Amino acid sequence: MPNNEALMAAAQQFANNLSKYPEEEQMAVSLISKNVLNGCSWELTRNNGDIRKMRDSFLSNPNTDIKEITYSHSKKITGFLVYMKLDRLIGILQKEALGVFDKKALDGAMNHRREAVASCAKLMDKGYKGRIGMFCTNDSKTITVDGRSYPAFALTLDELCSICANKGYGFAVGSTVRTPDEVRAHLDAVLKACIVAPSSNAVFIDIAPMR
Repeated sequence: MPNNEALMAAAQQFANNLSKYPEEEQMAVSLISKNVLNGCSWELTRNNGDIRKMRDSFLSNPNTDIKEITYSHSKKITGFLVYMKLDRLIGILQKEALGVFDKKALDGAMNHRREAVASCAKLMDKGYKGRIGMFCTNDSKTITVDGRSYPAFALTLDELCSICANKGYGFAVGSTVRTPDEVRAHLDAVLKACIVAPSSNAVFIDIAPMR
C-alpha cells in the first residue's frame, strides 16, 4: 500500500494527466471517481454554477451526460446528476490514475454493476412493492430515512426500466402504475420528479408489479 507521500504524488500526477481530456470529462472524472469502486459512474450534486455553465458540453460529449434532480420540491432545491459511461471512466482511471486506484479494484467495478442488476431483479422476483433507491453511490444495499430502510442499487433509471420490463414491473405514481416504456419516453422529467435521499447518495422511486 503506498505511503501518504507516494499517494499525494500519484494524485498530483493524476490531476496533471487529466488535463489533456475535454473539460467536461475532467470535471466528470473528478466528481465521479470516488464512487467508481461501487460500480457507479455518476455523482449527485447540489446546484452548482460551474456545472451549469458546462451543461451544453456535458450533453454534446457522447461519454458524458447531465440530468437535473430535485432535493426538495417544496423548497425548490435542485441539483445535477453528472454521468459518465462506466467503461470510459474505468478506462481513463486505469490509464491515468494507477497509484491512486488499484487496477484489480477497478476491474471489479463492472462486477458491482452486474451484481446490482441481479440483486434488483431478485427483489422483484420476491414481489417487492414500494420505494427503492436508484443511482446509489455508496457500498450499502439500503438507504435509511427516519429509521426506515429502503433497498438501494447502483443502477441508472434506464437500467431499472430494463429490469422492470423483464420482470413485469412498472413505476408507481400515486395510484397509477406507469409502464417502463412510458417512463423511458420521459426519463428526464421522471428523474426530476423523483426526490434525492436526505443523505444525497441515491434517488428514490417507487416500483410495483404491473399485474
